[in-house]
This record gives sequence, C-alpha cells and structure tokens, in this order.
Amino acid sequence: WTVCLIDCFVSIASCFIEIPEEIRILVDCMNMITIGCMHAQQDVEIQDIKKNGYQGPNPAILGMLPPHQQSMIQQGKPPGMGGQPYGAQPYGAPQQQPQMQQQPPVQVQCGNCRQVFGAPQRGMQIQCPFCQTANMT
Repeated sequence: WTVCLIDCFVSIASCFIEIPEEIRILVDCMNMITIGCMHAQQDVEIQDIKKNGYQGPNPAILGMLPPHQQSMIQQGKPPGMGGQPYGAQPYGAPQQQPQMQQQPPVQVQCGNCRQVFGAPQRGMQIQCPFCQTANMT
C-alpha cells in the first residue's frame, strides 16, 4: 500500500507544485520493485503447483472467509473436470471440453397462417414471426 499511496501523493502534489524529476523516477523505481516482487511470488507459487499439483485454497485463508463464500469455494468445480472438486486434476493435465449436445432446430407450422418457422426447442410456447399467433412446439 505504501508505494501506491506515495505514487498517488506525488501525482496529486504535481497538480499544485513542481515535483523534481528525480522524485518521479524514485517512485517509478519503487513501483517496479514492488511489481517484480509480486511476479517472483507468483512464479514460486506456479512452480510449486506444477511440482505438487493444486491442493485447493489454503484452509487458514478459507476459514477467514464469510460462510457463504466458504460454501461457494467448497462447491466450486472448474469446467471440464467432470464434477470433481478443485485440485483433483494435476496442473498441465489435458482437460476435456464439455460437450454441448446440438439439438436440431424444431420446425413449427403456425396453426393460424400455416407458415413454417424455426424454434429453439420443443415443449415451449413461441410466437409466430408472421402473424404473432402463439404456438406450442
């Protein structure tokens, strides 16, 4: 937070007074150091996940969340994992894409004007695009 606050302070102060270029460069260096540390931390975490697999969120952190967020995380399942909880598949393992069943479009003949038009699925009421009569698919 300190670097962010200093950056904001320098930016706001520059509206009212002239800030030496050296101060701006110093703030930029502080930002770059902070970003570099964040990237290094992420790299360590990613390497650990590649080595040991993802084990889910840290239980200590999970325990600090409100109950509704805890239940969301515990029920969460990534797409293509067949309903398995997080961490059940090691990092880098091929994931299957969920298969969407393609249903052929339903052809409906209007009971009023006898025009044929398409509907997205069966078992629904749909309005004829020609005469606006309600039809069941």
